[in-house]
Amino acid sequence: MLRERRNWWSIPSLARKIPLSVAGKLEGRAEVMGLDTRKHSRGEITSRVAMVFDDPESQIFGLSVWEDMVMSLELAGLSREEIQKRVDYALERTRLTGYMDRFPYLLSGGEKQRLVIASALARMTPILVLDEPTSELDPIGTTEVFDTIKRLREETAMTIIVVSHKSEQLAQVADRLALMSDGQVKLVAPKKEFFSNVDVLLKSGVRPPQVAELGSQLKEKYQKIYGYPTDLEEARKSLKKIIKKRISIPRRAEKMPEADPLIIIKDLQHMYKSESGDVHAIKGVNLEIMPYDFIGLIGQNGAGKTTLVKHFNKLLSATEGNVIVDGDDASRKTMLDLVAKVAYSFQNPDHQIFNTKVEDEISFGPGNLGFSGEELEEAVDEAVEAVGLVGREEENPFFMGKGERQKVATASIIAMRPKLLVIDEPTTGMDWLTGRSTMEMAERLNKEGKAIIVITHDMTIVAEYAKRVIVMMQGNILLDGPPEDVFNQPEVLKKSFIEPPQISQLMSEFVEGKAVLSVREAAEIINTLEE
Repeated sequence: MLRERRNWWSIPSLARKIPLSVAGKLEGRAEVMGLDTRKHSRGEITSRVAMVFDDPESQIFGLSVWEDMVMSLELAGLSREEIQKRVDYALERTRLTGYMDRFPYLLSGGEKQRLVIASALARMTPILVLDEPTSELDPIGTTEVFDTIKRLREETAMTIIVVSHKSEQLAQVADRLALMSDGQVKLVAPKKEFFSNVDVLLKSGVRPPQVAELGSQLKEKYQKIYGYPTDLEEARKSLKKIIKKRISIPRRAEKMPEADPLIIIKDLQHMYKSESGDVHAIKGVNLEIMPYDFIGLIGQNGAGKTTLVKHFNKLLSATEGNVIVDGDDASRKTMLDLVAKVAYSFQNPDHQIFNTKVEDEISFGPGNLGFSGEELEEAVDEAVEAVGLVGREEENPFFMGKGERQKVATASIIAMRPKLLVIDEPTTGMDWLTGRSTMEMAERLNKEGKAIIVITHDMTIVAEYAKRVIVMMQGNILLDGPPEDVFNQPEVLKKSFIEPPQISQLMSEFVEGKAVLSVREAAEIINTLEE
């Protein structure tokens, strides 16, 4: 199932969270296996429906994997033998066999999500609902979860409902898809038919797989041959009927303006202290960031991305090495000195927002930097306009959607008029339209003269917006260059568990010289083929 964030209540109603846990007026009828959710108890409904949410830690309670899994089974009054049988079954299906004594909070993001799926699976309900199960995960975690879903689909008789914006992964596991928009089911169809409705999906804030989207941008002649494939293999077979030989596309060298580096990193190392031993998070990194850069900083969780950028405004101090910010040695400056030049927007806006009025939140940072009177008012107005929140200054940000809260958090750092903005996972949990709006805002700020670093697991965003890509792996920089060069090295990227965007993978078989970065670029290449 694909849906916008404002339709979040559609799935909880299946498990009777609505109307019991969420206030509001409920009309109509919802049945689960013949049971009216208004007339039957939550226990009766949840014995048939198990739910897994996007944040696994909100569903983990035990001090070991075993303890976490058996809690609901013991409450159900099952025998020790039956509990052991179900736990073994669920752990095997989710590839967690041997994890029973592990402390859940030390598992990776993908392992935690697989644990809560295993706990739900052990209940052996006929229906399993997964609500945004990969929204917080890196590429390897996302792959683990969707591989688990695919395996459950193949090996069990469960009805599985997955709510997600990740259409390319859904296309690999779903039999049927439903689109929700404005509180209504707009489209229900088998995946082939569903993803051929490209315009309907895009208008509803859902981006179809790039290989299907390509079909909508081809000339009629080529569209008839290519169709609307839903996976890479099908797309390659269709495209081979159109492109008969490899096309060489030379790289266009961009002339960069002359400027002094904004950030200089020399032999940077960072060690985290812990009871289990020191963690060497950054291992001798050397890097320069220019005033005009728009950087996509990528790599799996634990690669060192966030640790690296936190040195730019002294959220962290170097264990060894030097950090030079706008000509100043960071070690000799206060955090307040540096945040005026480098501002950081956290992945979760709720870790950043604390005021109950948008205007107060945005004015707090520049006010602490000494802005006052007309200067402060202008800074706030500029930030509000930059993120598209004009007219909403009096609203309470805590009552806004996550995408809007992210805009408030970003506006609060824009208002400080820094030279560099670091935005951590700006589109997590957003639909495509909201995510695109956020990235267009960042692009606009970059054109106005601000350097931008976006930390993200979304390779499509990186390919379409970044001018430079830095790939980190185990505390080192693996690759650094333009996206058309970086995404043209799939074997190197594979070391960091990163795949190029789907359209780049498709066109790599037919184009040489550079990576194709967008559906529009691919369509232009195909539509201009000689007859």
